[in-house]
Amino acid sequence: KNLPKHATEQRLREHFAAFGEVTDCRLQSTWDGRSRGFAFVGFRRDEEAQEAIKRLDRSFFDTSRLAVEAAVAPGDKGAPRAWSRYTPGSSAYAKENGEGVEASAGAAAGAEAGAEAAEDR
Repeated sequence: KNLPKHATEQRLREHFAAFGEVTDCRLQSTWDGRSRGFAFVGFRRDEEAQEAIKRLDRSFFDTSRLAVEAAVAPGDKGAPRAWSRYTPGSSAYAKENGEGVEASAGAAAGAEAGAEAAEDR
């Protein structure tokens, strides 16, 4: 993650090759060809990949500080929680689409009812 916009697959291969045999490299881009700032790099052996993660995470590629981590499959329970306002399940999505508003309103109404009941005693 956090690749510079001018990064190429060839330069990434060369950068990661110091830690083992790079089997594949895929720079992600938008439909119009602009870089999305991240890539997938595959290694022949898992040990090589782990060493690359350990040594290259938080290192620099040109002037950008990289975030190197193992890829996870979409929908994997071990994946980091989504944060985008377009992703169902994120707090930003709930706020944007009015989800969870009823729950918090219901909690407030329940708290008021509880306070009234306490006053009646």
